[in-house]
Amino acid sequence: PVGYRPPSWKFSNYTLAQVKAAGFLYDSSLMASDDAYEINLDGKPTGLVELPIERIVDDAPYFGAADGSMPSPEHVLEVFQSEFDVAWDERGLYVLTMHPHYMGHRSRVAILDRLITHMKSKGGVWFATHEQVARAAAALNHPNICRVLTVEEADGLPLIVMEYLDGYDLKRLAALELSADQRIEIARGI
Repeated sequence: PVGYRPPSWKFSNYTLAQVKAAGFLYDSSLMASDDAYEINLDGKPTGLVELPIERIVDDAPYFGAADGSMPSPEHVLEVFQSEFDVAWDERGLYVLTMHPHYMGHRSRVAILDRLITHMKSKGGVWFATHEQVARAAAALNHPNICRVLTVEEADGLPLIVMEYLDGYDLKRLAALELSADQRIEIARGI
């Protein structure tokens, strides 16, 4: 295996160091973002890519772990599709978590088939393994993409520390009077 996801997403103060020491490429158990990012340990990059998960796109809360609080497959399909549609609009990551003992029933497999059909109808969707996504994310190296250095909490509020990139932000650039050629050149650099 090249990645790690602990049972029930249990993550202790020691887990990250153990995952890094084991030489894994990615972890998929944290809920700190909607898109992949590099995890830091003690403020330093680890080389580990986080493929974040979220309970809203996990079958367990709907079909069993929370006493089957939403047993209707149709309602679950609606939630999964809605989450996918926003991820697609944002050109973001969509990590669906499924368990064979929950999703493996006929009516639930049928909604999974409908979800995949819906996804394919959008076009431009990459169906990939966690390893493929982690390798693609790890390979990103662009002067206009800032690395996330750490995700923490300060005074009860979420805090994301990113590397500093010198230059103008997009809001300031958009306010400038630029020719079409200048705007195209800026867009190519993004």
